[in-house]
Amino acid sequence: MSSPKLMHIPGVTAGFALLFFTLCSAQVIGAPGQTDNTLPGGIGGTGAHLGTHPGGGIGGTGIVAIGPIQRFGSIFVLGKEYHFTPQTIFTLDGLPSREQDQHLGDWVTVQGHWNKNRWVADRVDVTHAITGKIESIDHKNHRIHVLGQVIALASDIQIRSEPHPAALHFSALKVGDEVQLSAAQGDVGHWLATGIVRLASSAQPPKVHLQGEIQAISPDRRQLQIQGIWLASQSLIPEPIEPRQPVEVIGSYRDGRAVITQVNPVTPGNFAPGQAIALFGYVHQTPQGVYCDRFKIESGSKISGERQDISAETSGQWRVVSGLIHSPQLIHLDQTTPSTKPMQFGLQWGSGRLENPPIPESVPSSAPTQEVSRPHFSREPMVPSIPSVPSVPSVPSIPSVPSVPSVPSVPSVPSVPSVPTSPNVPSSPPMPFRP
Repeated sequence: MSSPKLMHIPGVTAGFALLFFTLCSAQVIGAPGQTDNTLPGGIGGTGAHLGTHPGGGIGGTGIVAIGPIQRFGSIFVLGKEYHFTPQTIFTLDGLPSREQDQHLGDWVTVQGHWNKNRWVADRVDVTHAITGKIESIDHKNHRIHVLGQVIALASDIQIRSEPHPAALHFSALKVGDEVQLSAAQGDVGHWLATGIVRLASSAQPPKVHLQGEIQAISPDRRQLQIQGIWLASQSLIPEPIEPRQPVEVIGSYRDGRAVITQVNPVTPGNFAPGQAIALFGYVHQTPQGVYCDRFKIESGSKISGERQDISAETSGQWRVVSGLIHSPQLIHLDQTTPSTKPMQFGLQWGSGRLENPPIPESVPSSAPTQEVSRPHFSREPMVPSIPSVPSVPSVPSIPSVPSVPSVPSVPSVPSVPSVPTSPNVPSSPPMPFRP
């Protein structure tokens, strides 16, 4: 089908060209009032310049990004877009998955590399930290309690329901709802959630799922303490499981109590030394050192700018940490950036597309839910859509020519008065007869 022909109208063509350039340009204007805006260069807007090109690492071995899904198109994590290919691997809580199973706010670990001037995702792993019933709700402070955990809601948190995708307002959640949380761990028993799924009611007992480090095990090995709470086990806890070991516990509710049926060790990610890494997490001090999201953080060699030493001043804060992976659970620090907004960190205004727009806080609790259609996104990078051609302004109508005033009629010429007829000349008398 032939392309429509555009009429060249001074000003309109130039305006369209400017609009198209603005939409397609990588340089876009920052969001007004946004505090976690993109910093110059680096990983996820942290300002770190690892290596001689964006591939980072030693010899460009790749990058690891840990944080929430901020936008789609293909996927944005900590301000960087990672493109999917037919070779990208997807998992959901350790099981094979599809790219369509991802949602905004999901907590992901992305492993990727730099290729042809773009980031390419090799693997995307989605994990949910907590599954359980809401025990209480703090509407004033935007917090909920699940399995004894205190869960603060991040700004721009994504809340939806199943089985039919529908965006929910915080006020739609109720005590007793079964929810699944995407969250980052803070102090023991405290979390910052970026995504909540209200699960559909089922005939099966509600599920229980919790990640963390084992703090203690009872002498009879029938109970364990994790994230500050004691949970009963249906059977003996296996001998290889010991305190200080990171695990996930799985179970269900029985007579209103959470009972665990499985205790699975959590193995560290298979990250190669020399990979660049950026992660959002809670930096905290322990007797063994400074940690963030189960990674030990040490001051590494100077990579870019002034080296930042990890110290007690950074402990107890939410931060984006960037550096190089030295071993599977050790990061050599390059830079840290304070942030309490993981859903906004490093994003530029207009980057990607928002699946479920945040629902304003002013929405009343009785407000209906909003049906959301899941967008389809291909494995190839998306080409920005060409904006619609602005309508050609109508040509102003030509003003009507004023009518020519009628020519005044020529006054009639007065009739010439008739010439009076000459009086009759009397006839001459007859001549006398002459003989």
